[in-house]
Amino acid sequence: MKFRLLEELDESIRDSLADNRFYGRQSWVTPARAASGDRIHDAVVVGAGQNGLSLAYNLRLRGVRRIKVLDAQPEDRTGPWSSFARMPRLRTPKALPGPDCDNPLLRFKTWFCAAYSEAEYATFDFIPLPYWREYLSWYRRVLEIETVNGTRVDDITWDASDQCLSVHTAGPEGRERFLARRVCLATGITGSGRWSVPEELTRNLPVGTYHCAWEDIPWDTLADRDVVVIGAGASGFDNAGRAVEAGCRSATVIGRSAFPKRDVYFELWRGRDDSEDVPEGRGTRAADLLEPLLAYHPRLADADRLQLVTALFEHGRSPANPEYLSRVRHLDRIRVLEGWPIESLSHDPATGRIQVTGQNGELSADAVIFATGPQIGLEHREELRSLTDRILTWGDRIPAGSDAPADLCGYPKLSPFFQLQSKDGDDTDLSRVYCLSDIIHNTVGIQSSRHVVTTVADHVAASLYAEQFDDHIAFINGIVTA
Repeated sequence: MKFRLLEELDESIRDSLADNRFYGRQSWVTPARAASGDRIHDAVVVGAGQNGLSLAYNLRLRGVRRIKVLDAQPEDRTGPWSSFARMPRLRTPKALPGPDCDNPLLRFKTWFCAAYSEAEYATFDFIPLPYWREYLSWYRRVLEIETVNGTRVDDITWDASDQCLSVHTAGPEGRERFLARRVCLATGITGSGRWSVPEELTRNLPVGTYHCAWEDIPWDTLADRDVVVIGAGASGFDNAGRAVEAGCRSATVIGRSAFPKRDVYFELWRGRDDSEDVPEGRGTRAADLLEPLLAYHPRLADADRLQLVTALFEHGRSPANPEYLSRVRHLDRIRVLEGWPIESLSHDPATGRIQVTGQNGELSADAVIFATGPQIGLEHREELRSLTDRILTWGDRIPAGSDAPADLCGYPKLSPFFQLQSKDGDDTDLSRVYCLSDIIHNTVGIQSSRHVVTTVADHVAASLYAEQFDDHIAFINGIVTA
C-alpha cells in the first residue's frame, strides 16, 4: 500500500476509521456522573508515550471512547524519546511491529514512505531517533487522540460512594481530580520504580561531580575530561558516545557482569529452522519464537513464568553482545570494562578527581555518569501511594532460595490481563487498575507494545460490558416490550 503524499495517507486512515463499527460512534459504556456532578470516564490512561497512545487508540477501536490521557510532559515530548534518549537510532529493526498494532496504515514504514520516500527508507535498518519522534507525533494527530499535558498523577484512590477510581493530579490548572471506571498505567520503564543512583556509591561525591543518564547533562563541561560511565546497558553506551562527541579526553564504560555472547531476543526473533524435520518448510523463514513468548508468557503458571524470566536474564539485561557492540557509535574511542563490579567511589578535593575502586582494579576520572537503570519498588511510585501496601508483588510469590532476578521481587504480580492484584484477595479497586510495566515487556520494548495494549484494551472493554450487563439487558427488554 503506497501513498505519494502524507495527506493521502491521513485521509485513508480517517476513511478506514469512519468505517469502523466503533471508532466514530459514541461510547457504548453507559455514561455516569458522581454525586458531585463530575463525569466518570470510561478509562483514564496515565502516560501519553507510545504505549499510552496505542492503548487509547485500541480502547476507542473497541467502543470505549470516554477516555482521558494524562502525561506530565509537554505535548509530543512524552516518553524518553524527546528527553534523555541519546541513541542516534532505535535498537529494534525498522520493520518490527509497534504501536500500529497490525494496522498497515499506521506502520512506521507506511508513514515514512508517505512523508519522505521509499528510497530514503531503504537507507537505514534501524530507525533514526528524530524520525521516531516525528512518527509518534503524527500518530497522535492522525488518530485525534487528545492528551492532557503538564499533568502529574500523584495518587489513585477508590471512591466507594460513586463506585469509581479517583485520579488525583497536579497540573497547569492546579489540583484536579479525574474519575474513572478503569485506570491504565502506561508509565514506561520506571512504571514499577524510579530512576535513582546507588546511594552507596554517591554518598562521598560532591554535587556536580556526577551526572545521571536520565537527566540533562551539561556536555560542554565534559570537554577534555576523563569520563566514566557506570552501567553497560544500552543507555551507558549511548551516553559514552555522547561524551566522546562532546570532546571528552577519555570515556570508559564499566559493566558489573560479563557480557552475553549472543542477544537472546534477537535469536528468538530470528527463530528456529525446522525445515530439516519438516521438508515442506524449506525456503520459508524460520519460526519466530519471540512473538509467542511476548503474547503468551503472562498466561503461564507462576513457576513457569519464573523459570522463563530467570533464563532470559541469566546474564543480566545488558545488550552488549558482539552484534550490538558492532553498532555502537565511537566504540573505537570507548574503553569497555566488563565483569568489573565497583566497590566504592571517592573524591579527592586536592585534584578534583574521582577514584573508582572495583574488584578488579582502580581508575580515576573527572566525572561520572550513572546509567544504572531504574530502582524497582512500588513504594517509589507516587501515583500508587494509597495502594502500594496492598498490591501483590513477585516478592510475595518467589520461593526462598530462588535464582530469579533480584529486582523481580519489586515488580507487581500482574494478572494475565495486566491488572494489579491484591495481597489479601480484596480486589474491589485494584483489579480496575492496569499496569503495563511487566519486566519482560519493559526489556523488549517497542515490539512488545501491541501484545500489551491489545490485551489490556480487550479486557477493559470486556470487564466494562460485564459490569454493565444489567443496563444492556434493560435496553434489550425495552426494545422487546415496546
